[in-house]
Amino acid sequence: MQFYIGRLVIGVMALALTACEMPAPPPSKEDLERAAKAAFETKVQDAVKRILRDPESARFGEAGGYFPDDETACGEVNAKNAFGGYTGDDHFAYDHGRVELMSDDSNAWMVLSKKCTVSAQKNTLIILKGLRETITSKTYPADRREKELPKLNRQIEEAEKAVARS
Repeated sequence: MQFYIGRLVIGVMALALTACEMPAPPPSKEDLERAAKAAFETKVQDAVKRILRDPESARFGEAGGYFPDDETACGEVNAKNAFGGYTGDDHFAYDHGRVELMSDDSNAWMVLSKKCTVSAQKNTLIILKGLRETITSKTYPADRREKELPKLNRQIEEAEKAVARS
C-alpha cells in the first residue's frame, strides 16, 4: 500500500512540475529589430500590391532594400497583367506610404527611389563605421589592421561625401 502511495505522490509531483512553466526570456535587441524589419517589409509589399492589377500574383525580387528607420524602400515586383501573363520585373519605390512603379510614372518613381538611395547610403556608412570599430579593436590582428584601415577610411570618407551631397 505504501508503495502505491509513494508512486502516486511522485506522479502528482511530476505532473505539478510539468505544469509549472518558466517564463520565456525577453526577446533580444536583434530579434526585435528583425521583427520590425519583417513587419515593415510586409507593410511595403502590401502597399505595392494595392496598386497592382492582380495583387495576389505579386512576386517580389531579392534586389532592393527596406529601410524602416527612414520609412523608405525600393525593389522589384513581377505581377500578372490584364491578360493573365507575368510582365517581368518592374521597379517600385516606397516612401512613407506612397508607392510608385517605374512603369507607371518614371519621374515620380525617380523622386521616391532617390530617397531610397539616400537611406541605403546612410546604412552603408553605419556599417562601415561599425567595421572600423572592429578593425581598430585590440583583438583584431595588427598586421591586417595596418593593411585594411586606410582603405576602409577612404570608403568611409566617400560614403560621408555621398550622404552629404544627397
